[in-house]
Amino acid sequence: MNAVENFRQVLLEEFSGLEQYVQKSALLAEKHKATDFTPFFIRNALFTTIWSFSEFSLRRYCEILTEDNHGLAKRVRKLNRIYQFHEFLKNDLQFELGHVQGEWEKLELYKGVRNCLVHHPTKVKDVHPRTYEFIKNDARILFEEPDFFRIVEVSLVFDLLDVSKKYLLGIMLR
Repeated sequence: MNAVENFRQVLLEEFSGLEQYVQKSALLAEKHKATDFTPFFIRNALFTTIWSFSEFSLRRYCEILTEDNHGLAKRVRKLNRIYQFHEFLKNDLQFELGHVQGEWEKLELYKGVRNCLVHHPTKVKDVHPRTYEFIKNDARILFEEPDFFRIVEVSLVFDLLDVSKKYLLGIMLR
């Protein structure tokens, strides 16, 4: 088994573990909530954790692909954002990514949600209009004027997990 196939297998196992972890965490948060805020903090944390895992996994995949090319490996080490790795695959390694375009667009949308959670906890601030509309209108998110929001349905977390899995495994099938 080569390094990419080995990494793909590891990702499958990790995603399986993450699915179980999210399910257990969501149930535990609901069961033991002290206030209405406990579950929403846990859902926010799960969302950002999955985003970080996806970003790390994409970085690792790029590192594996370039480990025999010092120049490209050095370039990968300078990257640190998911869109940079995506562009690296598309432009530097000439990956055809059309088959994961739908997943990529959803990840771009979720990036805005993640950025709000991390940089402006529970506030919609400095986001693309598309992200604002998503946060305002998605039924899995409670939006309160003028700019407060919280994830109220764990299904949003599962959707991020599913989209990340499809994207990451999809780029490996090129």
